[in-house]
Formats: sequence, C-alpha cells, structure tokens
Amino acid sequence: MFINNSKFKGVIPPLAAPLTPDEKIDEKSLRKLIDHAISGGVHGIFILGTTGEGMRITDKECERAIQITINYLAGRAVLLVGCSDFGTQRTIEKMQKMEKEGIDAFVVTPSYFLPGYTSKELISHYTKIAQKSSIPIFIYNLPINQQPDIEVEALDEISKIDNIAGVKDSSQDMDHLMQVIGIFKDRKDFRTFVGTEVYM
Repeated sequence: MFINNSKFKGVIPPLAAPLTPDEKIDEKSLRKLIDHAISGGVHGIFILGTTGEGMRITDKECERAIQITINYLAGRAVLLVGCSDFGTQRTIEKMQKMEKEGIDAFVVTPSYFLPGYTSKELISHYTKIAQKSSIPIFIYNLPINQQPDIEVEALDEISKIDNIAGVKDSSQDMDHLMQVIGIFKDRKDFRTFVGTEVYM
C-alpha cells in the first residue's frame, strides 16, 4: 500500500506536555507551546513521546492532550502522536483509544524495557500494530528505552509492512543513521527523521 508521505517533512519537534501539580494537562500552557512552535516555522508537532510525558500520564489525560491539540492546531501543521507501551496488545489497545480524526501518524517504539528482541519479534510487533491502526505508523528507534537498537535489516523488512510510514531514528549512532538513509533515500513512501540533537 502506497502512503502519501508528502506532508511528513522538515522539522517536527517533540513538545513537552505542560502539567499541573496534580499531573493534569495544563491546557493554557499547551496552547502557548503550540503557538510558539508554529510561529517558529515548524512543519509539524509531535506530542506524547518520551519528551511529552506519554509514558507517565493517564490514558484519560493523553486523550485530553490529543483533543486539545487537534482542536487548537486546526490543521496548521501535521500532528504526530506517541503511542507505545510495555507489550504489543497493550500498545494496540492504547492506540485504539487514542485514534481521532486529525492525527496524521502514530509514533511507536518496540515494547519498553524488554531487552533482547529478535528481528522476527520486531517484525511481528509492528505487523500486528499496523494492521489494527487506521492511521499511519512511524517506527520509533529509541535504544535507550527499548534495547536493543533496531537493526537496519529488520527496519528494511518492517518498512514493507502496509501502513508503516517511516522511522524516527534516535539511535545516536551516525553509522547506523547513514545506513538507514542509504536504504531509504529513494523510497517515496517511507520517511526518515533524525530524532536526536547529537548530530546538530
């Protein structure tokens, strides 16, 4: 299945989730943060990733953050939403609760804090998730939280799964990143985003 990825481009920063002392989304501050990012000329925003407290706040507050962002963003930029959990089925259930018109893509890691994945297990993880989502999926390679690094060969196989739109690579490994760019540079249906400041 060809995914029209032309809207996924440029700079898409992760936004911190502004919270009140009782860990509720601070709506006023979230709106100010969105305005600040948009005024800086970004092409999209990414909420509820690891920077955006997606692992820490309740599902109810995650859903609230998404709805506030969709309503206030009002199509001014593309919206990527982090959706990861400790297992495949947990991730699918969380994703299905989050699905809303106005989300352009989900960004999904392998399961957190469970080292030793095989390539076969990673391919199975993303296949099951992609099949259950009506929204395109970005692979989130974040070895610091989901050891080990996703190998380039496995990433190539996962990229062939229907509904997989691209990868956000936060491996902090320049050799790995250059291999990824080399594999996907001619793929118009797959986007590669650099997800770390180490290269800046």
